[in-house]
Amino acid sequence: MAAMFNNTLYKKQKNAAGFTILELLMVVAILSTIAYVTFPLLENNTDQVRFDDTRNRLETIRRAIIGDSSRTVNGRPEIRGYVADTGSLPQNIQALMEKDYCTDPQYRDSGSCTGTWVTQGGVCVDDFTATDPTACGSSWTDKYTYVPEVGLWVGWNGPYLKSSTVVPPANPAGKKYPAYADGWGNVKNLSPGAVATDSGWRRSLGSGGTSAGPESGA
Repeated sequence: MAAMFNNTLYKKQKNAAGFTILELLMVVAILSTIAYVTFPLLENNTDQVRFDDTRNRLETIRRAIIGDSSRTVNGRPEIRGYVADTGSLPQNIQALMEKDYCTDPQYRDSGSCTGTWVTQGGVCVDDFTATDPTACGSSWTDKYTYVPEVGLWVGWNGPYLKSSTVVPPANPAGKKYPAYADGWGNVKNLSPGAVATDSGWRRSLGSGGTSAGPESGA
């Protein structure tokens, strides 16, 4: 009886044994094949998500410049955006994020700026036709101001884009600066003296108007 019990126990233990090496190799091979087939699909899906994000960001830039015509106030299109506030188009992406900036944005003040220091939003309150402080006099201001002559608020009233912070390359004078990346998180690398006020986005003017998008290799 005892011998029969031991024999039965032995068979159960034998049947409960783990996978053989051959079986494990087959499982590994099957999983590798599945991973090989599905990885390109996942990669393509990730690229599509980033592409869609970049397209949405491009639309955000457009709205920052000219506003959203689909929004209405009292049945009329809502007038807002950089153009509505300043009466002009922005020179670059940086102009939508910072009122005053250096054309090499890693330099954060006019004293250290190696390019051109840009100040936006100047307006003459008493004489709207005056375009500079000399012609205006004491009523010149670079703040967002109500101008009675035209019955409008005028001046830079941003930021019009929500920026991210970029760390400049090794440069003792360089500091973190705001930038607006694409869906891949790309921002054009800066070298000392480089102009990168478009955060790697490409702008071009042609017979058909303006085209914009992420700069190749940015």
